Amino acid sequence: MQNHYDYSFDEETLTYSFITKNDITYRVAFVADESLSLIADTTFDNTYQIVIEKVSASLEPLDNLVSKTVNAIIVRFFENVQHALLYVCSDSEHRAAIRYKVFHRWYRNSDYREYIVKVDNPVSYIIEGHSYTLYTSLLYHKDHPSIHSILDVYSQLEAILNAEK
Repeated sequence: MQNHYDYSFDEETLTYSFITKNDITYRVAFVADESLSLIADTTFDNTYQIVIEKVSASLEPLDNLVSKTVNAIIVRFFENVQHALLYVCSDSEHRAAIRYKVFHRWYRNSDYREYIVKVDNPVSYIIEGHSYTLYTSLLYHKDHPSIHSILDVYSQLEAILNAEK
């Protein structure tokens, strides 16, 4: 039985893609993220955000191979121990909290927890009197050489977002 869907990497767009048994196309991209560098006024190379996009418009029935395929792509991404991955849950359709829980369950059930560490940091902030929560997680390889500096800045996100402007 198949462990995950076959996926390909597009050198031009720097994205992975795969097609499910239901003919649904997904793309996975690792986009350079400079937000921590801007906050700390220092450079954190190899820090990315992951973007998982369902390209096809049709409704996808539950398909466990989708998460297993994304899992395989993330494992490949962390072959470079200097990579760090910031996951920010999209709030489209007001589903950020649900996406955050799904991501946590997905990590908890993953095979790579022994060497890829996940730190959660839901950030509460206020804009024009309205309270919001930005659901974020940071994944990194346990052997990342400068993770302490990254974690230091990552832990300050809430304070920085709520600082006097």
